[in-house]
Amino acid sequence: MAAVIDGNIAQTHEQPEAFIDRVAAQALTVKPLKLLLTLLALPFYLLGWIVGLLWLVIVFAFGAVRVGFADARHRFDARPARREVT
Repeated sequence: MAAVIDGNIAQTHEQPEAFIDRVAAQALTVKPLKLLLTLLALPFYLLGWIVGLLWLVIVFAFGAVRVGFADARHRFDARPARREVT
């Protein structure tokens, strides 16, 4: 396995125990209460994010429809009037 130290590539030969020890040390830093509260809050966070995104899509679509109708009305009003042929 190669490691970059000060811009130079140095070869390192880690023992499997060193990796296991590092993983175990990281696992010991996990706080169960914080993890549980985070997992309980996750659905509400996602729901809020989805509702916010849907709101943005709906408002944008509503604005696009209003602009489209205004453009169509402007074109309809700007066209020359038809003459009746008798």
